[in-house]
Amino acid sequence: MAWTLTVDRVIAPRDAASLRDPLPLLERLQRAFGQRAVSRLLDVGAGTVANWMSGKRSMSAPMIKRVIDLHDVFNRALQIYEPQVVVDWLLGNDRYLDGRRPIDVLVLEGAGPLVEALDGHASLGYP
Repeated sequence: MAWTLTVDRVIAPRDAASLRDPLPLLERLQRAFGQRAVSRLLDVGAGTVANWMSGKRSMSAPMIKRVIDLHDVFNRALQIYEPQVVVDWLLGNDRYLDGRRPIDVLVLEGAGPLVEALDGHASLGYP
């Protein structure tokens, strides 16, 4: 189904700060996986995640991007597959990524290539 915008003008968000805030995304990841697993996925100490959540420390721009990318990939993958399949896919090799592991591609290139690979899986099935 094509997405068509039926308005001729879009206004800026009234509360842009709420869209910029990575903490709700981090909270969702933490609720889904637990603090230790999220800290491993983000490659930081568990105390760092706790400090971000409590506001004792703020996230750097690269960490904000990492949280957003991780959240986006899991969100998209879970629209297609069951949770264990998503984890297996993330740590396995993917034909759409030239045989590379999705987690490695995420670290090196960000979420874009993984979202494209997931779109391929969704449209053609898992190779």
